[in-house]
Amino acid sequence: MLLLGFAIGHRPLMGSGVLLLLMAISSYYYWLDVTLLVKSLMLLAMGAFLLIIRWILKHWLLNRWLTVHKPAPLGDANEQ
Repeated sequence: MLLLGFAIGHRPLMGSGVLLLLMAISSYYYWLDVTLLVKSLMLLAMGAFLLIIRWILKHWLLNRWLTVHKPAPLGDANEQ
């Protein structure tokens, strides 16, 4: 919600996204039924998942950009 508000420039949506993020963090922090080991493993898994998504998107977007914008050859075409 925060990213959507930022993308479209809608300040009330960004504000509600920040509040929702703070509520989620505090809810996670005070989740007493789960041990710290399980919480740390969940954070590790989420971090790994986000890194994998970043890597996939980076390579996909880079390949897509390179197919649309073909790089110029290294040498000057008129040079002999």
